[in-house]
Amino acid sequence: MRRSFALATGLGAACALLFVPAAIALPPANDAFANAIALSGDAGIQAGTNIQATAEVGEPNHVGRAAVVSVWYTWMPAADGIASFDTCDATFDTRVAVYTGSTVSGLTEVASSDDSDDCGTASLRSSLDFVADKDVTYHVAVDGFAFQTGSFTLRWKRMPLPPTNVTRPVVTGSSHETETLIVGTGEWSSALPVGYTYRWQRCGQTQKNVALSKPVAVSRVDSIPGYDGAKAVDGVRWTYWNAGDYPPQWIVVDLQAPYPLSNIRADVTQLPNGSTVHEVSVAGPNPKDHARLLHTFAGTTNDLDVLAQAGPTEQVEFVEIDTTASPSWVAWREVEAYSSCADIADATAPTYTLTADDLGSTVRAIVTATNDSGPTRAASPDTQVITPLAPIGTEAPTVVGTARYLETLTATEGTWRGSPPITYAYQWQRCRGSACADIDAATSATYRVAYADTGSALRVVVTASNAAGSAAQKSDPTAGVPFICLVPNVKGKTVAAARRALAAAHCALGKVKHSHSRRITRGRIISQRPQTDRELGNRAKVAVVVSLGRP
Repeated sequence: MRRSFALATGLGAACALLFVPAAIALPPANDAFANAIALSGDAGIQAGTNIQATAEVGEPNHVGRAAVVSVWYTWMPAADGIASFDTCDATFDTRVAVYTGSTVSGLTEVASSDDSDDCGTASLRSSLDFVADKDVTYHVAVDGFAFQTGSFTLRWKRMPLPPTNVTRPVVTGSSHETETLIVGTGEWSSALPVGYTYRWQRCGQTQKNVALSKPVAVSRVDSIPGYDGAKAVDGVRWTYWNAGDYPPQWIVVDLQAPYPLSNIRADVTQLPNGSTVHEVSVAGPNPKDHARLLHTFAGTTNDLDVLAQAGPTEQVEFVEIDTTASPSWVAWREVEAYSSCADIADATAPTYTLTADDLGSTVRAIVTATNDSGPTRAASPDTQVITPLAPIGTEAPTVVGTARYLETLTATEGTWRGSPPITYAYQWQRCRGSACADIDAATSATYRVAYADTGSALRVVVTASNAAGSAAQKSDPTAGVPFICLVPNVKGKTVAAARRALAAAHCALGKVKHSHSRRITRGRIISQRPQTDRELGNRAKVAVVVSLGRP
């Protein structure tokens, strides 16, 4: 107990020494766990002090160190949400920890903070966030580092949860090159309006480090610049995150999408070498997904060792490493997480058209739902393995030109979808009624109408082929090719026979004249006009001269 001394004198020759007790400095009212100050509401400010505060028997270690000068608060949220507490305005180096439980010796840590950059660069004050459950009592301890005391302002706030994915998004469409896939948003739960963004990924080929350059949260950072958490995911082995302190320490990597992981690797930097304990945990993307302990590494580790653990195949977004024992300050050269899924460059729409780069892979979509409290991501199931697409006709070929004898017709190839390259073959056909037959040797994109086509319609069959197969489309038939009179040779025929031959050639018998002939038998045609093989209009008339015999 402190005491002060005063020397008092009286009137007279005698003097007396008086002992006067000083005012005793008492611990804060909330020094004891049982006397915690109750906080209320979704946000607030509470002034406090830990001057003359003490630690209780059974009190847990706060941020890995024994409690020394702690005070207590309680808070019960009226709804689920993201809670934040900070002592950024404290006059001393603070430690803050949040717990659940009913007795000081039976508490379970929810979150803790020693030095937080959220209070400023290289700050010695504390700030933390955690997912708070409705109607759960949370116990908040504010302690001083190394017996430091002073005044502080405890701020708290609760925001609604970020969106929670209820059913995963689903990709629809054909798993073939050149086809377009569409992803839905899936179903989400949110107390606030939600917006959606999209990202497509290709999976199933090479393994990639999906932790590279992703956001990192750490328990603390060395006060010397250059050792921040980002150094543990920069892909450079000779840079590293350094907590600047002994265990317990932690690092969390946000992969920014749920991944199936094949492997998790942690590259050790440690001096001196010795016995360590590192716990590797993983968590899913939803706000209330709990971390699951994947593996505990316990044993001797040396600088430059690499700790490797097979990753879980379920959807993992957060990878956490907690170091609970080490002879060294806690630091990691690289924390890596490997998956066969990787972002497709510039594929950020709700639709994605498959390309040759996707062949042999599967494809999936990442949907990010965001409200004012933050984003949550969900991954669709993978598509089937992407394969080439055999040609599929979407628009029939056409015939350009006039279907007339000796005119040239040109075929378009039509419109197709399918894996490139696509080649095209042509076959012209002659149609009478509904019956069509191939025209011999008519296999180019152009065709010159022949005499044999008169009276028939023409069409083209285009066959498209690629490595996956082939398919054909037919054009509509042209109008019928008009008949022409191709003048036959009727010399030497009788008039009746000539009439029949002319009719067969779509000509008609014209004027008939008679003349004597020394060589042509009576009744036979001596000459005709026009001459043989002239091309005339349909039913053109051919005049003939008939022999009267010898004069």
